[in-house]
Amino acid sequence: MATAKEEKFKKELKKNIDKVVDNFAKEVFQEAQKMAPSNTGALKQAGYWVSSSSGGLWQHGKDTGFSIIYKAPYAYKLHEGGKPGELLGNANPADFPWKADTRRHKRKLPGKTVWVRRHTKTYKKMYKPTKVAEEWKAINYENTRDTSPNKWIQKAYSKVYKKHGKLLQSMFPKEMTIRNATAP
Repeated sequence: MATAKEEKFKKELKKNIDKVVDNFAKEVFQEAQKMAPSNTGALKQAGYWVSSSSGGLWQHGKDTGFSIIYKAPYAYKLHEGGKPGELLGNANPADFPWKADTRRHKRKLPGKTVWVRRHTKTYKKMYKPTKVAEEWKAINYENTRDTSPNKWIQKAYSKVYKKHGKLLQSMFPKEMTIRNATAP
């Protein structure tokens, strides 16, 4: 049975290790954000990190670690690569040109609000309306056909890992484990 002094030491040690892990995770995430592909900004906005000290998603049987998560449905395929056309998600090239039946609605303009009548909009070939950061934009899906792996998270992890000394490197694996969080 551990003494009160030993328990206090363990608790203090765990707190310090959690700080190191959190700082490392934050640094890796910031580097990953710099390296993440950015067509619309949606991928970067869908990214965040969590650690075990903040109730994170560490699932490797240890009580210390972190996860970097990109909630965009195409993030894993963009990172790891995929078969041609997979990055289109539910947008099939046969669906183009995309048509949208727009209801009558109010549009805010500088200094006033106007009514827009109901209409059908036909987008350019390979463009599709997509919600990005709480607003709608017409995204060119032609650019999403490059399915070669990007591996921006792995590159960011390696860069940060290599820049730290052997003590910190001994706490973390040489490569980060990448998995598809959206897979069933």
